[in-house]
Amino acid sequence: MNHATMTRYKKSEPFVVFGPSKSGTTWLQKLLDSHPDIRCHFQLSLLPITTEHGLYAKAKGVFNQNKSPFKGVFENEETEKKYFNRQKYLLQLQEDIERTTNQLKVGKSEIERGHIDKFRYETLKGLFETFLYDNPDKKIFGNKAYTDLDLLFKIYPNAKVVNIIRDGRDVCVSKRFHTLRMGAYYHGDEKNKLLYQLNNSELGRRVSRKLYHKLGWFGEESFKKAEDEGPLFSQASLEKIATDWALVVRYILDWQTRKPNQMLLIHYEKLRTQAELEVARILAFLGADNSDKTVQKIVDENSFSKLKSDSKNSFFRKGTSGDWKNHFTEQDIQLFKRITGDLMKRCGYEA
Repeated sequence: MNHATMTRYKKSEPFVVFGPSKSGTTWLQKLLDSHPDIRCHFQLSLLPITTEHGLYAKAKGVFNQNKSPFKGVFENEETEKKYFNRQKYLLQLQEDIERTTNQLKVGKSEIERGHIDKFRYETLKGLFETFLYDNPDKKIFGNKAYTDLDLLFKIYPNAKVVNIIRDGRDVCVSKRFHTLRMGAYYHGDEKNKLLYQLNNSELGRRVSRKLYHKLGWFGEESFKKAEDEGPLFSQASLEKIATDWALVVRYILDWQTRKPNQMLLIHYEKLRTQAELEVARILAFLGADNSDKTVQKIVDENSFSKLKSDSKNSFFRKGTSGDWKNHFTEQDIQLFKRITGDLMKRCGYEA
């Protein structure tokens, strides 16, 4: 990549696609990436949200087969392995940069610490652009990922963010089916009463894990499956998924207030029912061609039904609105309300 090309790229500050898991972010990423002038990456770990940001709820997870959450997204297994190796590299590199920055700031004056922070931002910007600006035929570049927006705006003051949200109850259903098919289980998913009792405490969970690794007891066959009869959620699973949704949505709404001219809020349901209008609105926000011909081509190439038929597993599931009514018990409804408070109303959904 020559200097002239990089200079042209830098004139356009990047954008981010942001939203809770299973809210349509991957679909939106594919829509935007198919635009002739837009490159939208799939979850590059650039300026990532970390556990210190408080956007991840504590989980009462009791068993995890560690299956890939992205089956059906990548072309083949080799591409997926390359993606995960790059993610590990990027995350480790940024941790090293932050650690070095903090070490250098020890004992320094406020002015010196400010200079060191600036050096960090410049380093991250160079790292960001090396991976982000990878296609000389594109003009607008973005990344679909949980992103530290505070850090993003320090590096790129004019960056734009497309936020997409979805009815939290449908998110919970979609995420629950997804995690079950990944082999990730929470307390209450146990089919064995002894295993349930063991997993009720940290000591018991350590014992059950040791029994699994040493003797092969209490493996995946001991837990609820997506196709099993009965309630979809255990209390622990709904608490985790609903809390994660609420934390991310609050983060989004906070930034919508702080940077209203640089944030665009999209509702997944509208993107499903009036895709052409919503895609045209997003493209206008990003400064890209949103002619009827371009929009129609993008929508036709990335219809949700096509993504589902192309997928070999559950990453793109039903995608329907209101599916929660088929799975939420009255107890689930009350628990969800206790966790999310007034968020549904604030997002424009029926409480």
